[in-house]
Amino acid sequence: GQAFGGCPRPYAAMTAGPACEVAAGLAPKVFQVADGKGGRRFRVERMLPEHYAQCVDMATDAFLTRNEVFKVLGVTERAFRDFAGSDLKACMGSGLSLVAVDDTSGQLAAFLFIEQFNAFDMHTPKDAKMQVAYRVGERLYKSAIRKGTIRKRALLTGKMMHVNTGGTAAEYEGTGAGMALRSYVEEHARSHGFQWVCVEPANPATRHIWENKLGYSVTASTVLADFVDADRAAPWKGCSRVQEMAVCVKTVQDVAASWSTMLLHIEVLISACKKKPRFAFSLVA
Repeated sequence: GQAFGGCPRPYAAMTAGPACEVAAGLAPKVFQVADGKGGRRFRVERMLPEHYAQCVDMATDAFLTRNEVFKVLGVTERAFRDFAGSDLKACMGSGLSLVAVDDTSGQLAAFLFIEQFNAFDMHTPKDAKMQVAYRVGERLYKSAIRKGTIRKRALLTGKMMHVNTGGTAAEYEGTGAGMALRSYVEEHARSHGFQWVCVEPANPATRHIWENKLGYSVTASTVLADFVDADRAAPWKGCSRVQEMAVCVKTVQDVAASWSTMLLHIEVLISACKKKPRFAFSLVA
């Protein structure tokens, strides 16, 4: 299963270069060991620079050969790898991203590229087809704001952790590796000082995990076959109607009393000038 950060980057607060230095300065860490299926066990570990290339290879295979949404959209391998070289590299560098490692063989089984949600760095992919996926995400977040199903404070204060992209190696599909990672995310967010987690699943099985097994709320969703772009193109016209993109959010720790409107406006102005949230999450040694 896969999740994809399909928005014009209200996300990574760091650029690829300095971000990688953050991850490079962190020691390997096993956060927990989880039981999978068939007697397998998986170590949930911090993603480090030496994991990055293999995780990108796994993501490329997962999205371009096993994800109907991306296959119908016609995203090329080069376009996806360009996206990886900017967005995903920054996620790895944040120190928040995770891998699941087979406890017996030591093989990488699954990954989650994770970052701080940053509404002040509006990044758009170079590739036109990747831009379409991001526009869907943008519409979903705007819809959630209009409906009041997502807090503006969650979007603007930097206290929301964002699962940008996730996937599982083909040989580990159905083994529980992806579930081992996703079930740890809530604790991972709390330990780094976040109050919310958000993710945009673009796969029915992945959405089922986030929504039904882990208790995330769907704040907005759309059937991709119904999506019509600004130029009236329907890029997913041939997609099955079970294929949706959704914004799923969960509050992972108690939220303090609401800030005054003036205080929130001041916080937003400071963050907008810096192009990143003023809140600095705590890195776990």
